Amino acid sequence: MPTINVTNATVTGTITYDDAPVPPDPVNTAGKITKFNAQNGSMIQIDGVNAEVEHDPSKSYSIANPDPYTLHFEVHSGDRWTSPNHTDPTTSERSEIEIWDGRRPAGTDIIEEHGFLMEPGGPNTADWMILGQWHQTNSGGNPPFAFAMYGERFHVLIRDSTNKENRIFADTKNIQRGHKYKLRTEVKFDHNGYCRVWRDDIQIVDFKGEIGFGTGEQYYWKNGIYRNEAPEVMAVKYSNLHFG
Repeated sequence: MPTINVTNATVTGTITYDDAPVPPDPVNTAGKITKFNAQNGSMIQIDGVNAEVEHDPSKSYSIANPDPYTLHFEVHSGDRWTSPNHTDPTTSERSEIEIWDGRRPAGTDIIEEHGFLMEPGGPNTADWMILGQWHQTNSGGNPPFAFAMYGERFHVLIRDSTNKENRIFADTKNIQRGHKYKLRTEVKFDHNGYCRVWRDDIQIVDFKGEIGFGTGEQYYWKNGIYRNEAPEVMAVKYSNLHFG
């Protein structure tokens, strides 16, 4: 991933999980998984939409469905997605899903919500790691929106039509392993766009400005683990995925 540049985005809210743990959420029944198949290239169904499974086809641990609302993703060193139309470079490792239904045109007001938990384990040493992203259908390259990890710190990244990557949120504390975060994103990919993000009901991003790659683009959601090569095992849980 390229070097991150900081813009003049407005960032609000201070997160102090280590000092004041957030109590568990009430039972959330959004994002029910009604079809599941762990095989690479299979289609599963979440919250009424279809998603493709993308991981190393030789691995059995890459994705699991521990309960009707949760997907478990796991990546080991050397795990690379391959398919008839794609092969990851040797420097990339992944286990993800890609939403196929309801791709959003530029200028659309988008809402996406999910629960996220990074399991305890060795510290993240990957040069970059993407844990959720809105990707584009036409332009190649990096996504215009992503939840990312650098070391043990959580970031929110965006890109504009010049392909410039900007950090609009960088946490000042390490992520809390084993804690289920609730994430909500409101975004419009447009020249006069916006991006707002809440974490555990605290707003951490309030950005207004250009975001995305132009009027002819469409955008789709991906989540899981996508990282630069690293030796440690990484495992995360996504739950209650829902699109507004």
